[in-house]
Amino acid sequence: MIISAKSVQALFTAVAQTGKNKGYLKAKAPPSRSNGYAAWQAAKSICNPHKVFTCGMPTFTNEQKEVYGEVKHLFDALNIRSFDRNRNILKDIGLW
Repeated sequence: MIISAKSVQALFTAVAQTGKNKGYLKAKAPPSRSNGYAAWQAAKSICNPHKVFTCGMPTFTNEQKEVYGEVKHLFDALNIRSFDRNRNILKDIGLW
């Protein structure tokens, strides 16, 4: 599976790079006019759909729509579900 460089960069901005949550999706979405926001929404829609804020999606630019589609397809195709810290905690205690 190959995704574009802009989607890789967007996903990079949607994931925490330092601290105890390094490697997990950020708790708060990046700014809504960025590609990082589209990547964050796509990843959340697969990892923890309860946290997706769908009101922002109709205002996506064409570039954001491409990023959203690529990231969502990547996460879905590779069955990636563990990027959300809250989902992992709930799964560990048997509530997911």
